[in-house]
Amino acid sequence: SSRRRHTRLQGDWSSDVCSSDLGPVIGHIDSGIDYLRPEIIQHLGFDSNQTMIGIDAWEGDDLPYDANFTGSAFYPQHHGSFVVDVLIQTGVDFTLLPARYPRNNMNLMSDVIKWMAIYGAQIVMLPLGSKDSADWDEFFKAAAAHPEILFIISAGNRSEEHTSELQS
Repeated sequence: SSRRRHTRLQGDWSSDVCSSDLGPVIGHIDSGIDYLRPEIIQHLGFDSNQTMIGIDAWEGDDLPYDANFTGSAFYPQHHGSFVVDVLIQTGVDFTLLPARYPRNNMNLMSDVIKWMAIYGAQIVMLPLGSKDSADWDEFFKAAAAHPEILFIISAGNRSEEHTSELQS
């Protein structure tokens, strides 16, 4: 396979910092993105080898393609790309650091946040929801270690309110 595999997420990543003249560096932790779409490509960060900077913590590689088959193998969800579409429609220039969340091991969220910090994320969007507050433990520890990053957490959760469960 041509996919580059990470043996573990907490390994050393490139020291290349994502930099751009396109405004803020925005991390996006979701179901991935469709990084083949031209309107998304123009916002992606690339390293010194012209390789897209992205991470797929679900599959353990660096290609966070937006295809969530948990609902149906015939109708995959593309939530991550839809959220980026909304950001693009604002007309604001930005560089995107896409990450596919670690669905099967949410403890890896701390590694994803560390990765975002290494690549210079200034803002990190997390349009994710979970009924299990333990899913957020590692995220909150990692976020506390990076006060230089603004974290925006939002989720519709099918009209269910879970904020009281996430407060410490």
